[in-house]
Amino acid sequence: SSGINAEYGESDESQSEESVAVAAPLPQGGHEMFVECECTMCPFIVDYEDAYCCRKVNLIVEKVLPDENGTIFSCVTMVRKYVKSILDYETLEINATTMNKNMVKVDNDVEKKHKLLRFAAYRVFLSILKLSGLGKENRFQLPACVYRSLEKVYWSPSGVYTRYKVAPGKQKMTLMCF
Repeated sequence: SSGINAEYGESDESQSEESVAVAAPLPQGGHEMFVECECTMCPFIVDYEDAYCCRKVNLIVEKVLPDENGTIFSCVTMVRKYVKSILDYETLEINATTMNKNMVKVDNDVEKKHKLLRFAAYRVFLSILKLSGLGKENRFQLPACVYRSLEKVYWSPSGVYTRYKVAPGKQKMTLMCF
């Protein structure tokens, strides 16, 4: 099987079909946890609990990774819809402004602006999965590769990322239940 290095647009023919750990700098705070990765885009070590790869989610593997042209992507962060609607800064900025009127007020504050853009990206990602009814009471932890891609584009100058908070009175939920 051929692996793809999306950061450099190169193909890695030596890639095996087994899980691969991809090295990435450790974010600040928390404890270290290794991520079992099959898509090759997850960070090797994270500082949050229950990190998982997008390829562990049946909904993503069955409905999102194969596109309408028959291309099967190795990671959800490489799917055209994800790249166009989430990783394209201007497109996400427009979506974020329609979701949150505060976007206009934080234009010169990179920390606040990128935090709002990451929040908008989480919502757009869940809409790509066709999941609705989500909000304060109904939250899901996203795959590690998704957090990594968002934190590269919409980085925090302070190095602090919220990622996922358990809703009050609820249990931690991941997309692996789909």
